[in-house]
Amino acid sequence: MENLLGKLLIAVPDLQDTNFLRSVVLVLHHDQFGASGVVLNRPTGTRVADMISQLDLPSGSVKTLTQRLHVGGPVEGPLIVLHDDRDLAEETVVPGVFMSTRKELVEQLLSIDGVRMRLFSGYSGWSSGQLENEIELGGWLLLDADETHVFGSPDRLWPMVCDQFGDDVCQVPRDQSGVGLDPGRN
Repeated sequence: MENLLGKLLIAVPDLQDTNFLRSVVLVLHHDQFGASGVVLNRPTGTRVADMISQLDLPSGSVKTLTQRLHVGGPVEGPLIVLHDDRDLAEETVVPGVFMSTRKELVEQLLSIDGVRMRLFSGYSGWSSGQLENEIELGGWLLLDADETHVFGSPDRLWPMVCDQFGDDVCQVPRDQSGVGLDPGRN
């Protein structure tokens, strides 16, 4: 299978895993050892202002106090920031979207006005071959990601990507008895 870095994984509507119900995941890493990404459409009510003490930042240096934290997935990990500042990037995810996790870079990003960014707590992870198997079983649809997916409205992302596949794809398929199928059971 091709490398999925920078692809969107769109959970099929009948995927029963509550971590991924109607989710859109941006793949941040994919190789023979596994894959990882962040759910783009799971914002929380927590703001950067609520996390100042956890980030060990002086509140006067933070310009993005109203930025919301997103749930990146069920796996605990470092704070992940997707942003548009090439100078503070550790990695390029897609053109115009960069990733940073190092504390000093995150601090700099939070202290700059005008940087588009999304902050993620946790991530989504798959072991070697697991994601490929889930895709083969029909649990995920694939789409090329761009910066509008990352920095646009998280509330509008699911319907927006579903529109690209059509209503028949985003409806919940059922077996002959009318029960929703679950490609996530593997």
